[in-house]
Amino acid sequence: AGAEVRALRLEWRGASEESPPQTRSDARGEFALECSAGVVLVATHPDHLPGRTLIDTPAREPVTITLLGKAPGARWSTIAGQVLEPGGAPHSGARVVAAPAGRGGDPHAALGGGVFTDLAGRFTLKVLAAADVRYNVRASATDFADATAEGVAPDGPPLSLRLRQGASLTGRVYDAATGRGVPSFNLFLQREGPRFAAESRSLLDADGRFAVHGLERGAYQLRVAAYGYAPSAPVRVQINERTTHDVGLSRGGRVSGVVIDGVTRRPIAGARVTVEGEPYPEDVIAVQATAVTDAAGRFALEGVAGGLRSLRAEAEGYHTRLLSGLRAEDDGTVQTTIDLTPRTAGEAAQTELVGIGATLSGGKEGALLMSVIAGGGAELSRLVPGDLILAVDGQALAGLPLVEVIELIRGQEDTVVALSVRRADGSTDEVRVPRRRVRF
Repeated sequence: AGAEVRALRLEWRGASEESPPQTRSDARGEFALECSAGVVLVATHPDHLPGRTLIDTPAREPVTITLLGKAPGARWSTIAGQVLEPGGAPHSGARVVAAPAGRGGDPHAALGGGVFTDLAGRFTLKVLAAADVRYNVRASATDFADATAEGVAPDGPPLSLRLRQGASLTGRVYDAATGRGVPSFNLFLQREGPRFAAESRSLLDADGRFAVHGLERGAYQLRVAAYGYAPSAPVRVQINERTTHDVGLSRGGRVSGVVIDGVTRRPIAGARVTVEGEPYPEDVIAVQATAVTDAAGRFALEGVAGGLRSLRAEAEGYHTRLLSGLRAEDDGTVQTTIDLTPRTAGEAAQTELVGIGATLSGGKEGALLMSVIAGGGAELSRLVPGDLILAVDGQALAGLPLVEVIELIRGQEDTVVALSVRRADGSTDEVRVPRRRVRF
């Protein structure tokens, strides 16, 4: 009881607090906090070491954060210092975070959102001091590469962290059909590697030009989104000292329809409809195909990327619905009806979708079955955790992102999907699995 829980949005420059920023656990250790995907929930308590968990999909199920007891003799202490620019001038507004040295200073492991430097570039971090406990400290600031110090002991002499110039990425975002610059867009960079390291920028330029400085050298996934356009497909960019890469955007497709009550068949006003299954968290790419239904329950989504897509529909007093199997095409229009199941008095909100009733994990060869939902098609077809799905309706899954695999497996209600499955003993089966509406 009494643990403070905060939602921190992960960024390449550290972690920033969500809004509302925090809550406290009750006498049973339970808490409720509104947050989007792509955040870390950090729990702290005076008598325990901090705990954390990553929310990498929209949170629909309870999560557990484990707090470990302090090591004997542990106490709260500080790490202080100053952040300098490459030329030696103090830098105000830099973010400084600390993490146990065994976790490499990754923002995932940071004790919190960190602190910002003052006008003189100074900072003070609150950390736990105990025997043999050391920290990696990272300072980050826009347009500079990070400065780090490893193996830092609490209560030691002040640190001096000098930021670096880093590499830069420049380019132009343009309309693929006309060649004209797109004047307003969001740019997202995710560095390849074991850590989540990302940077998102909202940019304005009449000719669609951009420049991002202070990047670490290495390989990144680049993606761009703009209002009225389909998000670009992720592209791998090797960023060196100075790298240039242009991105063309297409107008994408249009999905329209109506949201209705699944019992009365009446339209639902004020329902929120969003394209589901984007490969990045909803809060990272701010420009997405999202709409709110009008008084007649109608909605229209513009700039939907081509291919198989799912829609998420949410409304007060109803269970959330994921509608899959919609194929969007550039300059095309898809129409659909989404029926929502009303919740009974006291019933908790859940999510309904049509699929095989299983949770999956991505892999190089295919999708690994992690669990099955009671009453779903996977259970009825005798699929079990540990089965590896190699192909869907004859299409091999090797090399496909998990989000695309899920779209292939989902589909229309009361249809059947053919799966090629490798069992735990190495044998291979062809299994026909019915798609059913399940709730979780």
